Amino acid sequence: MAVTLNDGGVTELAAENIILATGTRPALIEAFGYDGERVITSNEALSLKEVPGEMLIIGGGVIGCEFACIFAEMGCRVTIAEAMPGILPLIERDASRQMQTLLKRRGITIKTKVKIEKVEKSGEKVTAILEGGEAITADKILISIGRA
Repeated sequence: MAVTLNDGGVTELAAENIILATGTRPALIEAFGYDGERVITSNEALSLKEVPGEMLIIGGGVIGCEFACIFAEMGCRVTIAEAMPGILPLIERDASRQMQTLLKRRGITIKTKVKIEKVEKSGEKVTAILEGGEAITADKILISIGRA
């Protein structure tokens, strides 16, 4: 296999099996208004210069729960909004419930069976409007609905 290097050179690789692991990108929904500043993904969350006062995490999967714990530990008020009946929908139900209890003990608010209709930006804040009209306002919205 010939591999072109960043400097333009070419190197040959030989192996019985070769795995090309090119990485993934965060999944996005256009209606959420991703801008990389106030509406962010896990990519931008890793390089924030300061801890936001409030963060809404859209998606209660593994990445969303992990970032909820990280930011809550740093003093951020965190809300997780999950479309499914519980967080971590791909794991066993009792384990999911146990994790939900642990997150709540850390002060993390969890909303399940939530559908976000739109996201609005106003000044330094960003607001998610839920089906039924409820609004959740935060300094940052972290979109964590999967990777592709």
